[in-house]
Amino acid sequence: MPITLPDEAVSISPDGTLSSQGAVVAKLNLVDFAHGVQLTTQGNSYFQAPQGSAQAAANVTVRQGALEASNYNPVQGTVDLITLQRHAELLERALAVFDSDFARAATQDLPRVE
Repeated sequence: MPITLPDEAVSISPDGTLSSQGAVVAKLNLVDFAHGVQLTTQGNSYFQAPQGSAQAAANVTVRQGALEASNYNPVQGTVDLITLQRHAELLERALAVFDSDFARAATQDLPRVE
């Protein structure tokens, strides 16, 4: 449900209550979802959850003026990609060796079978 804010300054409390000039304007609905619940995108920045999948969030606080940090470490991500690339190259070399040995056996050893 959209929240309409007044033109005056708005403050937010740790429990998600929005107030302006001492009066409560609205309260954020702080929810959590079970692992594996698929959220569907609705536009550029809105997500919709399946009906009944939202549960009241426990032990959460809202901080006014704070920016959320990313949960992705780009350095670790780069290291993981390099590791994956090296693993793929190793498998490619192993398959090439297997293929050449198999081809040698097929062309040299099989004709000798009586």
